[in-house]
Amino acid sequence: MSDETARAGPSNRPRSNLFELFEGDSAPDDDFEIPHVSDDSGSSSDEESVLNPRSRSSPEVPDVADALPDKFGWLEVGLEPNRARIDPNFTIMTSNTWALIDRMLHVNDIRAEIERGQPGFDPWIKVRAVLDKVNGSAIKFYVPSRNISIDESMIGMKNRVVYIQFMPNKRHARFGIKKFEICDSNVYVLHTRLYAGRDFDVHHDEGQAFGVVKELLMATQLLNKGYHLYTDNFYTKPALAEFLWEKKTLLTGTVRSNSKNLPENKCTRLAVGESKFWRKGEMLCVSFREKKSQTKPVLLLSTAHNAEVDEKVIRNKTKVKPTAIFHYNSFMGGVDLSDKQIYHHAAERSTRRYWKKIFQNLLDISILNSWNIFNLSRERKMSRDKYILAIVESLVSTANLQPQPEPQPQPQQQPALPLQPLAEPTHELVLLEGRKEKDCFICNDRSKNSKSSQGRKRTRYWCPACKVGCHPTCLSQLTHVTDQGLTRKRKRV
Repeated sequence: MSDETARAGPSNRPRSNLFELFEGDSAPDDDFEIPHVSDDSGSSSDEESVLNPRSRSSPEVPDVADALPDKFGWLEVGLEPNRARIDPNFTIMTSNTWALIDRMLHVNDIRAEIERGQPGFDPWIKVRAVLDKVNGSAIKFYVPSRNISIDESMIGMKNRVVYIQFMPNKRHARFGIKKFEICDSNVYVLHTRLYAGRDFDVHHDEGQAFGVVKELLMATQLLNKGYHLYTDNFYTKPALAEFLWEKKTLLTGTVRSNSKNLPENKCTRLAVGESKFWRKGEMLCVSFREKKSQTKPVLLLSTAHNAEVDEKVIRNKTKVKPTAIFHYNSFMGGVDLSDKQIYHHAAERSTRRYWKKIFQNLLDISILNSWNIFNLSRERKMSRDKYILAIVESLVSTANLQPQPEPQPQPQQQPALPLQPLAEPTHELVLLEGRKEKDCFICNDRSKNSKSSQGRKRTRYWCPACKVGCHPTCLSQLTHVTDQGLTRKRKRV
């Protein structure tokens, strides 16, 4: 999947600075600051309210704005799989400060929001500032590789919001906010577009898929530059291929059999491993059947390949496929791979506010992109775990560390005296009262499975110190009083 033609704008930057490129802190000419803290109710700050002494907003709580970097640093701790290597967050801030930031955190001015149904309503106004900043930074500091792909993804959630979609083919999150993403072959997310439903979707004469592809390519400014786009059968259409060809952009993708302007005999049954080609101008249509269980051949449309068949060895097996299909399998999974990498180190937390899930996902995308840029400028790659820990260390300020109590001097202990060996106890046999008998501890054998068992041996004598019975002839073998008693107990268990 890697493509060496990609170039990163900044090089040899510290890790924290690379992450700040997507946060907006390193651009001095940008007035945008994310995030900011505002009152959750949206009321005027001039209004005074009576606070409960136990309220998290009491004056004893420090300024939450100063603790924001610590908050984001520990939010990213969830991205680190081995949390045992990290000190607990109560060494950085109190639980009241953490909960107060979590409650009052907003990434937009809620007093400027427009109600639904009014002119100018934006369904993503709660995260619009962050979304635009992440998308703008992604194309500002990175030159994509030649092979790019467009696909849909999901931000998993089941909140009570009208924007929830259901996609059964997305196994990691079938319910959630749908988004369209464009990535390059280095798993770098170039642009993210959230889907709010048909009412707020892009309307185009050629359909929704055509409008999504056109909008994403225009937003990333990749048209007329010779890029090669890979799409699945939801987007690929002959009309889209003609449009991109005019814009000096190549297209390769699977296509549905009921699409317009395709060959009439495209669904002809093929033998296993057989392929057919049709060409119309710059477009090449490929039909290929790979397995016996595949009832219908796969159809692929391309404006970048010729009618050629290639041979490759994959897992010690020789595969013969059209060249267009080999390239499609190699460069189509950019969005899926980015979802996979984000899923393994996700900063998402359970919350009833849907926009926080979106914000956390954008935070994950920023970290993934900055990690890719950081590795492009290094000969020796850094693992993502170490990179995330470096970001946490740069964001979490050591000035807010709570002072640890000084250890109290321990009183000097007197040196322990050497243990003296105990004297060997003396055994003395005593005759039991009446006709009482005890099993002899030495010669008694009540095991039933052993052929050499001598049976039960009883005696009228016992040792009061050992509290066991013993024949006078066996007294010389009775030693280690304590061990004998413990051994006897173990035998009875």
